[in-house]
Amino acid sequence: MKKQYGMTWAFHGSALCNWHSIMRKGLKNMSGTKGQVNGAAYGSGVYFANDANTSFGYMRYTECWKKSIFYKENSQLGVLSM
Repeated sequence: MKKQYGMTWAFHGSALCNWHSIMRKGLKNMSGTKGQVNGAAYGSGVYFANDANTSFGYMRYTECWKKSIFYKENSQLGVLSM
């Protein structure tokens, strides 16, 4: 499919608490449900950006799980996929 359609990098930012579900079930379109957190400027769907800086704004940095290898007291963690 890459040969037929080409390839581009795309970025998606989401809150840390969402990533367990995203990794297990994939990205889901939450438009129009109680799970929708941000607007839908371009209509219903899952949004990606060509520039990582755009997606950084949607990560919502939060405190990491205390038993995580990334945990440090008073630290904040954000997650961005590519």
